[in-house]
This record gives sequence, structure tokens and C-alpha cells, in this order.
Amino acid sequence: MTGLKVLAYNVWGMPRQVGGQNKSVRIPAIASLLKARKEEFDIILLSELWYEADHGIIKKAMDEAGMFMTNWGDFNSSLSPGYSSGLAIISRQTPDGVTPLFFKNRGHFCHFDGEWVARKGACHVFFQALSIGTETVSADVVVTHLIGDRFDSHGQDSNEAIRLKQASELISYIGKFNSDLTILGGTSTQNQVMVLTKCLRLQTSKIPEFNTIQRLSASGPFPTQRIPTQTVPR
Repeated sequence: MTGLKVLAYNVWGMPRQVGGQNKSVRIPAIASLLKARKEEFDIILLSELWYEADHGIIKKAMDEAGMFMTNWGDFNSSLSPGYSSGLAIISRQTPDGVTPLFFKNRGHFCHFDGEWVARKGACHVFFQALSIGTETVSADVVVTHLIGDRFDSHGQDSNEAIRLKQASELISYIGKFNSDLTILGGTSTQNQVMVLTKCLRLQTSKIPEFNTIQRLSASGPFPTQRIPTQTVPR
């Protein structure tokens, strides 16, 4: 049993005009790095991949590496970052289904921070028989990006209430899954990248080392530390 390795990565895909830095250099470098290190990850959860050209650069590299990657049109539009989620999932195994979730609760129109125009939500893929070592399980894999922080003159995050509503939508959506395994990753705020797992009806006898599933979370260069993921039984 070799375990399952999941990478959640915020690629910071905004252009220089709105705060991004060196995107034209970083995106090809990320694509090359993911291709070169394809054996290290079973599932990769990408957020803030806002532009179709950048998505195409990474997808081309993943195609060449023999990895599956969700299509641009599944979760994004030609007006991106407007009406787009900026999300993508890469996996060693091709999923059996791909489903978008777009949050009903969005940003404030008057804030002009892009949150109202963007179509944030979740990218969801389903595996009927995901291979983990010598075993197989049914699995739902989700990457999300919640609304970012926006602090007013009093130091209060004016987007917090919307973020909580988005989280509620996400929990309600995930709560309907009945697979053996749920993996949720992505960006919860501008500075937090997460990976969570939940096991449903997954017996220890089926996969003895299941609690050693490994995760990697990053918004910068890939970390080398591997953190055991705690699983939550139903």
C-alpha cells in the first residue's frame, strides 16, 4: 500500500495589473514542474488558474505526462476572470464524472474587487473505482475557492459573511455524497490552502494504511514536508 498523494496548489494566476507577479514565467514553470514530478502526485487541485491560455499551458503538459485534467469550458468562460471559477483538477486516473458548482452567494457589486464578477464555486470529479495501492474505492474529489478577504477602514473583513454562506453551500453540496472517500481542497481565503478528507463506510480492514494518506498544500514552491491527513468517519 503506497497511499494517496494529493497536492492543493494556488497558482496565483492574476495578471500584473491586479497584483499578480511574473505570471508569464511562473505558469510555464509550474506546468514543467508538475510534468517532471508527475510520479509524486495522484491528485492535484489547482485554484486561481484564471486564464484560458494559462490553463492550456498546464493542460498541454499534463496531456504529455499522461495525466487527466479538467477542461477549461467545464468551469470557466471566455470572459475570465469574469464568470469563471479559476479551478481545475488533475489526476493520474480519469474520473467517471465532472460536475461544476457555482456559489449563489457572491461578492459585493460596489466593492470593485472582482468577487462579484467572478463565478467562484467548486470543481467536482467522481471516481467509481479510484485505485489506492492494490485497493479501489469510490471517491468524490472537490477543489474550491471561497471569496477572499477584504478589510474595511475599521479592520473588519466585509466579505466574511459571504464566505460563511459559500462554505454552507459547499458543505450542503458535499453532504449529499455517498462515496467511500471525499477529498476537499482549495483556497479558503487569500492566504490559506487546505486539504481535508472524509471516509464514509470505509473499513480499516479494506485499506489498513488509509490513515497515512498524504497531502501537500502550497501557494508557493512545492513543499517537501508530507503531512498525514486525518480522516473523519461518518
